[in-house]
Amino acid sequence: MERTQATKIIIEAKRRLGLKGLDIANVIERSETWTATALLGQATMSLEEAQKVVAMQQMKLKKH
Repeated sequence: MERTQATKIIIEAKRRLGLKGLDIANVIERSETWTATALLGQATMSLEEAQKVVAMQQMKLKKH
């Protein structure tokens, strides 16, 4: 998957689930600015950080 496609999927999921950048930043223990940069594909999350974001999205999906 290309970075632009992955970024689009992430941003759409964030909007659909009503997640805020600060919420995600808190989960991965990074600044909100760095997190936004990573979500836009300009920085790289570690595998652990990416797994935390996915887990957060999955928990949010279960509540919807």
